[in-house]
Amino acid sequence: MHSYIKIMDPVHIHLLLNHVPILGSLFAFVLMLYGVFSKNSTVLNTGLVTMSIVALLTVPVYLTGEEAEDIVENLPGISEFYLEEHEELAEVAIWFISAAGILSLISLILIKFKSPVKALNYLSIILTAVSFIFMVFVGNHGGKIRHSEILDSSLQQVDSQSDEDEDDDADEDE
Repeated sequence: MHSYIKIMDPVHIHLLLNHVPILGSLFAFVLMLYGVFSKNSTVLNTGLVTMSIVALLTVPVYLTGEEAEDIVENLPGISEFYLEEHEELAEVAIWFISAAGILSLISLILIKFKSPVKALNYLSIILTAVSFIFMVFVGNHGGKIRHSEILDSSLQQVDSQSDEDEDDDADEDE
């Protein structure tokens, strides 16, 4: 086998799928909103299906996050501050996007059995919007883990200081 062929590890999977929760929840939100306001049940249903699929695809993104952290945390140029912030935000965001996906699925099931509940559709739209907002914050912090060019310069100093403090603590332990 050629040396340039590498089996996908958790970092690859995480990076490959991490845009799905952000862009997918936005797309689902727009579809659902348009479907409700235009009274187009096909578009609404498409949005509900989309949100259910996006929620499912978010699970492997979340599950590979911890392993990806273990692999990258000791690489040079990695921001420990944003790594921890990213992880904490993801722990909250997974609950919102899961709730939005489950609610969307319940709405679809009720529609299938001819018992649509408008309030449930509206709640799905709201949770999808909240999920999108959380996922934007998660993705933004995730990008800052490795991409120092998008950091605010004042925060770069804070992160550099925390790295220096950790080095000092390590020196004292020796």
